[in-house]
Amino acid sequence: TRAVVMFAHAIPFHPKFLPVWDELKRIVQDNPDVPFLYLQGDLHKFQADTPMEKMDNFLRVVVDKGGNADPMEVIVDPASQGAPFKLRRRPLSVYQDNETS
Repeated sequence: TRAVVMFAHAIPFHPKFLPVWDELKRIVQDNPDVPFLYLQGDLHKFQADTPMEKMDNFLRVVVDKGGNADPMEVIVDPASQGAPFKLRRRPLSVYQDNETS
């Protein structure tokens, strides 16, 4: 089983990036059994959606602007019976408490 995770800053369907977005849509459509996660930085406010019509295998997650929110942990398990992507927004203190000196 496979899954695809992409990291980007740009809004994928901005007119400047439409050729890339169109190619990505083709790839997602040609692989309906492969889940895709697009992690985006631009917009700077948390949001999770499926912006590709009739393509439920594509999930976009917009992360908060750095410094405005705690880190987000992404767990990928393509063999999962449910959703292959699990997102955990965790307090920064969880990470700081686990640091070793």
